Formats: sequence, structure tokens, C-alpha cells
Amino acid sequence: MTSPAPDWFRPAKDAADRVAQMDLHRCFRDGYTSEDIDAVFALVDEATGLHLVCLWDYVDRYGTGACSDFYVVSPDGRLHHLAGGLDALLSVSGDGEEPLGEPDSWLGQDSGLTTADLTAVDPYNYAERSPDGWGGGTRTPGSQAPPRRTRSNSGKPS
Repeated sequence: MTSPAPDWFRPAKDAADRVAQMDLHRCFRDGYTSEDIDAVFALVDEATGLHLVCLWDYVDRYGTGACSDFYVVSPDGRLHHLAGGLDALLSVSGDGEEPLGEPDSWLGQDSGLTTADLTAVDPYNYAERSPDGWGGGTRTPGSQAPPRRTRSNSGKPS
């Protein structure tokens, strides 16, 4: 039995239909950059009313890097894992075609992270650390983030 979606989670009523029409199936299969994330997540945001972000391991003066994962952001900045058919649709790995499903299936568990803990790169990209001090994340040096699942942005599972 799944728990009901939180009150803030209110995707557009026709969100699944709108996403299905976008033809995004494995759009990141060959890898992705923060610019690719911006382009696709802006479309998903506009179509569904859900704000997705990509959380990268780090950002430096050369850009974002290492492993990353996708999240749904709540109005108070909490990151919830992206799940279900929408996660599978955007996934860089896996060859099965999971049904897109209803929007309620797209919201995974609360990750324990908030946008305030991270370095904002732009509205759709965040980083856990910034080795050379780039950006304005507020995480205390040496603090540990909760464990998270990761995916490689190269198209290979990590």
C-alpha cells in the first residue's frame, strides 16, 4: 500500500498525457550535461507543474560533474527521489519500457536533502559540493549528506 501524496504534490491533471506527447523516452541515454537538463526539465516543469532538479556530485569552474540523480522539489525545498515511469522515461540505463503511469507514482521518498543544503547551479541543477568554492551552497564543510542512489551521466549504471 502506497502512502498518499503530500498536499503540495499537485501535478497538472493531464500531466501524464502531456509528458507522453513529448517523446522523451530515454532522452538522456547518451549522457547529458547541465544544459540538457535545463532544456528537458523546463519542458517537464511547464507540462506538469512539477519542479525537477538534477543533483550532481560537484560543480567547479568547468561545470557539473560525476554521478547525478533526479529529484522532485517541494515548495519548501525538500528533494524527493524521482520515481516510477517518469524516472524510467528519463533514465540513461535500462532497456525496458516501464509504463509512464499516473503522476502520483513519480514521487519517491524524501531524500533528506534540501536545496538550502546544496550549491545552486541554476534552477534545474544543483551540486552536493564545490571543491573550488564555486557557487553558494550552505552545507557545512565535512558534513555528510544522507545516502542517495546515483546514476552515471555517461549512460552507464554507476
